[in-house]
Amino acid sequence: MAQRDNKAAEKIVATIDLGTTQRTIGGVLPQFDVFKVERDDAISILGGVGLPAIAFDDPSFPISLTQDFEILNEIRKHLPSETSIEARMFWMMLGTRVNMLGPMGMVWQSAPTLFDALQVLATYPQAQYGHSRMVIFASAKEERIEYHLDKGQIPLGAPDDVEATYRYVLLLELTASVAANLDIVSDRSLVRSVHVPFAQPPDWSAIAGLLDIPIEFDAAHAGIVFKPGYLRDVPRRAHDISFRLATKIVGKESALLAEDTSFRNRVARWLWASSPPLKKAEIARLLGVSERSLTRQLACEGTHYNALFAEVQSERARNLLANPKLKISEVAYRMGYSDPAAFTRAFTNWQGITPSDWRAGQ
Repeated sequence: MAQRDNKAAEKIVATIDLGTTQRTIGGVLPQFDVFKVERDDAISILGGVGLPAIAFDDPSFPISLTQDFEILNEIRKHLPSETSIEARMFWMMLGTRVNMLGPMGMVWQSAPTLFDALQVLATYPQAQYGHSRMVIFASAKEERIEYHLDKGQIPLGAPDDVEATYRYVLLLELTASVAANLDIVSDRSLVRSVHVPFAQPPDWSAIAGLLDIPIEFDAAHAGIVFKPGYLRDVPRRAHDISFRLATKIVGKESALLAEDTSFRNRVARWLWASSPPLKKAEIARLLGVSERSLTRQLACEGTHYNALFAEVQSERARNLLANPKLKISEVAYRMGYSDPAAFTRAFTNWQGITPSDWRAGQ
């Protein structure tokens, strides 16, 4: 971004870290549809990062930040190579509406002001399904949002995978935010320009004529620049009751406290969300109960923590072993075992067969 004469007058309004460890698969699932990834391929991708097939049909299913990045990396590999990621993301932006962003999209479109929506986002950042750190600036000349993504968060091995996934995720969040803002502001001219920290791609002319806002490439940061007054703008569909209802829904979703989910499934979800699974005390804390109460409630539903732990670990191991690209030692590491022999013993105990024999049988 160009240097500004009014730097001294500029202030940071808010900093919001969207890369929370508590997240659901709801932010990932729409991309399977947008990029036309077939159901079987999508389920295979989920299994490859250690998730069960049922996660494909459950937007509230919790996943880890690591699993999130790994899924996005696999989706990226399904994109046609003849189109640049920049052109593809901005093309996708043209068809994106704020109501596609789930309950948080409802908050954005119904909030009394955009600043009120930001306050909800600051309280429940996991509801935005993001990965970046948002920094909101304001001055007399302009208001803007910058998106900063730490490459160190991306848990991938090959350097080219890290760079490609970084580009994909940053552009995904930038274009989704632009689309949402254009859909909710009272006056689209409040969105002044979009800044992209990458070079303009060779095929940009195919998409440039479809956009009605300036796009600046080779910028210092990914971001959106607005006219002054953006934060106090009243969205076109502002509605107080809808806003309060949407905020409640976001709070419930963030806490993963859906009333129609059994206690057993709520515990199993948290076991699935982290590898190695969280300890019993940690899950009890996340569910807002004591360890004793957790044990008692599971017993009332005919199970116990160790049985769920073994069930989740066994299925996770089978999902990972089904990925031929992973060595058994790598599967062991992802499962939380520093010693592959210990993993082999555990898997044999769960399945009655060694990991190598199970894989050979597939």
